[in-house]
Amino acid sequence: MTIRLCQAVRFAFAVAGASAFLSLSASGDSARPDFRTAIGTAVAKGHPRLFADADAFARLREDAAKPGLRGLAVRRVRERAEQVLGMKPLERRLTGRRLLHVSREALYRISTLAMAYRLTDERRFLDKAVADLRSVCAFSDWNPSHFLDTGEMSLAVSIGYDWLVADLPEDVRAEVFAGLERNGLRAGEKGGWWAKAHNNWGQVCRAGMIAASLTLADDPRLAGACEKMLRESVEALPVSMKAMAPDGCYPEGTGYWHYGVSFNVFAIAMLESACGSDFGLCGLPGFRETADYPNLVTGPLGLTIGYADCGSSRGAMQALWWFAKKLGRPDLPSEKEVWSWNGTTPAGYAGWLPPVELFWMDGRGLETFPGRLPLVWAPRGMVPIAVLRSGWGKDDAFAGLKGGSPSAPHGHMDGGNFVLDMGGVRWAWELPHEEYNRIEQMKGVSLWDSGQNSGRWTLLRLNTFGHNVPSVDGAQQVAKASAVFTKVVAEPEASAEIDLTSLYPASKRAVRTCTLAKDGKSFRVKDVFEGLKPGAEVRWQFILKAKAKPAGGTLALSEGDRRLDVVRTAPGATEWKVEPAEGPKPLNAPNPGTNVAFFTSRADDSGRVEIDVAFSLRR
Repeated sequence: MTIRLCQAVRFAFAVAGASAFLSLSASGDSARPDFRTAIGTAVAKGHPRLFADADAFARLREDAAKPGLRGLAVRRVRERAEQVLGMKPLERRLTGRRLLHVSREALYRISTLAMAYRLTDERRFLDKAVADLRSVCAFSDWNPSHFLDTGEMSLAVSIGYDWLVADLPEDVRAEVFAGLERNGLRAGEKGGWWAKAHNNWGQVCRAGMIAASLTLADDPRLAGACEKMLRESVEALPVSMKAMAPDGCYPEGTGYWHYGVSFNVFAIAMLESACGSDFGLCGLPGFRETADYPNLVTGPLGLTIGYADCGSSRGAMQALWWFAKKLGRPDLPSEKEVWSWNGTTPAGYAGWLPPVELFWMDGRGLETFPGRLPLVWAPRGMVPIAVLRSGWGKDDAFAGLKGGSPSAPHGHMDGGNFVLDMGGVRWAWELPHEEYNRIEQMKGVSLWDSGQNSGRWTLLRLNTFGHNVPSVDGAQQVAKASAVFTKVVAEPEASAEIDLTSLYPASKRAVRTCTLAKDGKSFRVKDVFEGLKPGAEVRWQFILKAKAKPAGGTLALSEGDRRLDVVRTAPGATEWKVEPAEGPKPLNAPNPGTNVAFFTSRADDSGRVEIDVAFSLRR
């Protein structure tokens, strides 16, 4: 059967019309939300009101002695809090233009200590939380020029105040309250481009402002400002959330899904707990569907497709517990989410906000529940992808294919890129992401400029030559162009056809077709270029970590006891070559243990090049 065609189209969901379905009542009343009433509802609930009320904390205390994952997690929070006790005070030290590492440390520390105190009544946890709250509230600011820093710190301080306020001395209460108002709410009132950001910035920053609004609303003097900020934040969130429409595919990759969608979930969870409503946000196109995205783009080895500055690794994702509870989907949390609590975690950052998982966990033991997800998935969206699988077992095959444009958020020149897992090994890899601050300190490299001649494309990990895509006469892909899926099918074999023509202006037609055998033992990539200049050189390549032995048209790969042959068929092609996947230093970070395998082929007199590469497990 044919899967939905994926077009690299920005879906134009009008933000101005978003309020038509935003509702104050959970019952679905279509009237415009009354945010004054929402603020009043939050204040009337008292504290705690962010994520949970006093009864929810009481239930967690009861769970501490129970068997199962939730009881284990409650005990682990206490262990993690003990690790935080000996840490030095938080200081306002920028790394480049960011305070983000301090904000994240504060969010982890304060939430962990506050939860531990609520669960144990041990004064040492309260005292350390107070010390960290006072430290960050004494900062001159929370670096609003990079407002993610302010957003995350606002959430950290809001949680600390909300969960601990009943036990804070009056002078500390006033100090923390004033710091949150000055460095959080008032900084947010000044706005900036983030205020209507279309990417993860909108989700993160608005979560912080929602937290501050719901926390500071106790003071009648601030009621109007809190109401205004709450309204602006709820009405701005759909601007970022439309990126998930219509099928839940996240344009910025798995790592940024973890970031943006997690804070999106935090925002909604706080609105529900404090105001009694999600204001219709859960009903936005693609939001419920995005709950499956992390598992669908993760292969059998726990590695993801890895596009958009995300790399291939994946950690535990707190938001999946919320989705599991919200949607009645206990299959959503994977082994990574379950096992993140099965052992002590070193002190410091461990996910965005681990303690709130406790409110959403079910009563399971250490087992995970298998879901029923499709083997072939081709979601529509701003950055289309396709996933082909032979099954859901550890040795089954997985191919993740990438469409879209290099100019998309965090985009790379990777239209047509693929990663490949077969027989328990990842054979075709995505390089890690570059560390932003390191590049930002280098002169002449405009990391955030995606123009064709930008220094961004001198970075191997971002450009054409650092991906599993072809190049023509040494040229880069076109930054403003796009790879478009034209056909994705599940039968008789899983396959995807990608139109690459706009990315390669030297050709009149460029198409890549990827096919995965039903038994998961072979994967084929066929590239056809037409209308090239006769004699034009096409370089075909892929990134690998396995041991490689070239022999003419065959590349023999091995990792442990697993063997795979990569056989190329292309008239007049050179033999396989294998070289380290390294770019010029010091601009490019090293990629130890990683190589690029490649060969070249030339266009015939008609300007045509046809390349067929088969990856086959050795029987």
